[in-house]
Amino acid sequence: MDSHVDHLLAFHHAPRRLCRPVDQREIVPAFIVAAPLFFFIFFFIFFFIFFFIFFFNSLSLSLCQIRSLS
Repeated sequence: MDSHVDHLLAFHHAPRRLCRPVDQREIVPAFIVAAPLFFFIFFFIFFFIFFFIFFFNSLSLSLCQIRSLS
């Protein structure tokens, strides 16, 4: 138990370099990497959603037409 408390105290009194403000130059490369990734993820999600809606909608319409013809 004492080692756990010592660990918490050591983390609480961590050096200031761990708590330094984030540099703007570190955000831009991460954003350049993350933005296309999120774009492609959301693009494929919405593409598959609309594709399946259109596909099943046309499939159900064709089935209804086949039933009405017979």
